[in-house]
Amino acid sequence: MTRGGRVWIILNPIAGRGAADRARPVLQRLLDQWQRTDDSVHIEFIETHHRGHAERIAASAINAGADLVVAAGGDGTLVEVAAALKGSGACVGLIPLGTGNDFARALGIPRTLLGALHTLRHGSVIEIDLGVWPNGYFINAAGCGLDAAVAARVNHGIRHMSGTWAYLAALIAELRIFRPSDITVDIDGRRIECRAMLCAVANGISYGGGMRIAPNARYDDGMLDICIVRECSLAEFAWAFPRVYLGAHQHHPKVIMEQGSHVRIEADPPLPVHIDGEAFGATPLDCTTMPRALRMIVPPKDRAAARRR
Repeated sequence: MTRGGRVWIILNPIAGRGAADRARPVLQRLLDQWQRTDDSVHIEFIETHHRGHAERIAASAINAGADLVVAAGGDGTLVEVAAALKGSGACVGLIPLGTGNDFARALGIPRTLLGALHTLRHGSVIEIDLGVWPNGYFINAAGCGLDAAVAARVNHGIRHMSGTWAYLAALIAELRIFRPSDITVDIDGRRIECRAMLCAVANGISYGGGMRIAPNARYDDGMLDICIVRECSLAEFAWAFPRVYLGAHQHHPKVIMEQGSHVRIEADPPLPVHIDGEAFGATPLDCTTMPRALRMIVPPKDRAAARRR
């Protein structure tokens, strides 16, 4: 189908370490071309200026009667837009311009401007879940421990790198200083107690630029997938780590995989927390899910695959 109506594009210029800002001139030309060749569409193009701004702009878009609101940025920009659009009936779109782009990778959304715009114009609509935590929402994963420490280092200390290489560099640095904690994880009333490196709570399949932390997760099942990595030596972790890119880590004896609709994590000493790769304080962390809260545009050929994930 060809999609018209009122379209709002929300660009986060600092996404992808400035890649979004560098892509802006080409993106604007392509949007102008879309509008010139399709009388049924009206496009608003607005930039964000600070954290939380995308959510405010998206809320304004809904109040103005937008049919489609597009996050042009990374997964952090997308979750802000999603927070405003949940349950609204309007569609959410994505032009992936971030560092990891895990959501786009999982649902097959092209990472080129032309491909992403083609999806916006001709894609299919699916309903997906939204992860919930006390201060907001997440689209891919939340978690605590080593992954949160790595995410903080990526966001503040790794320069001239992006995607997988940035995460790998940060991981190597953090492994030298990270110490595990005693954690208690409550999953729908079931308790798991162990000494752990990390605990990830996933709505989607991957995070960190392609690490398939929850390879069996689906965006539309109303459940969260939990991955706990118990304490292990540096050598053991380094040997097993490459498996996460294939999702094969789930068979390792130090890995616990669970599923549930409500998860609470406590740690002693407290562990750092991340929400979709952004640092947000420390444990305890409570997570739940909002089933099929968003109407998301994906490529037509990936519709069936997306429903299976």
